[in-house]
Amino acid sequence: MENTNANFYTGYEGEPEVVFALQDFPSGKLHAWEGHVDAVLQAIPPGTGGSWDGLLLPYHLATGCWDNGEETVVEDLPLFASQLAAVDASCFEPETDQFFQALQVLVQRAMAERRTLLISRS
Repeated sequence: MENTNANFYTGYEGEPEVVFALQDFPSGKLHAWEGHVDAVLQAIPPGTGGSWDGLLLPYHLATGCWDNGEETVVEDLPLFASQLAAVDASCFEPETDQFFQALQVLVQRAMAERRTLLISRS
């Protein structure tokens, strides 16, 4: 099993941090500055009928980890993976693009290994 730990937060200390982590698996964790996460999630278009689906709903409604810092489970990994695959990453800054690529790898790994993906914000 590959180590997918990565830190996209260094240099942004004091700013909000978002952590994507495979539950009970320390070698599957991404630490990111909230700005990188915002850029990626805002690049995902609304779903069918113009509504937010999956992880995007609590993100846009500022609930769960986006509101109170509580750990949130990504309930529908295949949906999140397809949303990420639909993103046009050409507008991302290089560091945001690196985070985006690492996030896609982590989501694919979570699905392949049937692991729970958690998100926390501090």
